[in-house]
Amino acid sequence: MLHRKAICLLVVVLLFPIISCTRLDEAPPKGTVSLGTEKLPALDSVPLEWGKLVSVSATPIYGDILQLWFQDENGKIRMVPFNIRNRCLVDNAVVVPRK
Repeated sequence: MLHRKAICLLVVVLLFPIISCTRLDEAPPKGTVSLGTEKLPALDSVPLEWGKLVSVSATPIYGDILQLWFQDENGKIRMVPFNIRNRCLVDNAVVVPRK
């Protein structure tokens, strides 16, 4: 009799965490906005309309990529990736609008 109660108690203890868990939403939190992209018209240059080069940065995650940051007269910021190993620009620029 005591053995049967111990087994039932063990089953309840093992099943409780499984029953009490709920799935969390995987949607991005409200307020986050994905930045847009813009195609480079040519892969051998950056358009003059995109403004002056204001900064160059790198990240250890992408060791072969430099990030070239341009700002135009309206304040719009564009980040153009540059592959050091291949010595070429990446065709998608990230656009950060200013308001």
